[in-house]
Amino acid sequence: MEIRYINNNEDMKQKAYFNTVNSESFKEENKNLKNIYRFMAIALRAFGVLMIVMYYANNGTDQNQLTRAFTMPFAGLMMYLFSLGTVSVKKFFLKRSVNKKYRNNNAVYPETVITVDSKNITCVSGKEKEVHKLTEEMDVYETRDCYLIDLKKNQIVLPKRVLDEETFEEFDRHFKIRNRLVRTAEKMKEKK
Repeated sequence: MEIRYINNNEDMKQKAYFNTVNSESFKEENKNLKNIYRFMAIALRAFGVLMIVMYYANNGTDQNQLTRAFTMPFAGLMMYLFSLGTVSVKKFFLKRSVNKKYRNNNAVYPETVITVDSKNITCVSGKEKEVHKLTEEMDVYETRDCYLIDLKKNQIVLPKRVLDEETFEEFDRHFKIRNRLVRTAEKMKEKK
């Protein structure tokens, strides 16, 4: 079986976004940012409680101190809410950045030829050629319009638009893409 196609900017945009969001550095950065917001939330709440105690220890003489004291736990609550929404906000801005990068990109991508036989999957893209045994482990990810297939050296971007129903069934019979998608999804769940 042979599949021929040329990637476009939308395919590469989905690959870039997916790989960035699922990278270890992105996850670590989000984890650190969440921890900072949570620490600040705890500190603000503790400071607010301390100010309330100080107000009552001074027999409630300064009304502005009480107002500031009740503002601190509220600010701590806001910081905690920021920690919950930080990943979504970062993904939003990342998506905007990737869209901007590929919007005016006039790159010409080489023709990609994927050949699947009973033993191997062969990918030829431009001057690069890679052969991968079907018995070896390959991660396959699904985005909105593409399948991303990890090989030893690079990642194939296989657009869904080139796979009609018959072609997809034949590709699945040779490559077992559905099974590989399920296994990859299970591996991603275990990592979380």
